[in-house]
Amino acid sequence: MKSTAQVKHNYKSLGQRNNTAFLYIGTFFLMTGGVAVVILMSMFFLNTLDDFFTTF
Repeated sequence: MKSTAQVKHNYKSLGQRNNTAFLYIGTFFLMTGGVAVVILMSMFFLNTLDDFFTTF
């Protein structure tokens, strides 16, 4: 009976560690995606402003 409780405790620790790893991985992809979107939007707006000012 004691070994079953130890196995459940170890499984819970493993699940918590996997959950933390997935949280870090998801945060990394979210931040890199956000930075990429900001860079692309700034490039687009700078390009449109450049085209706007060169026409006048």
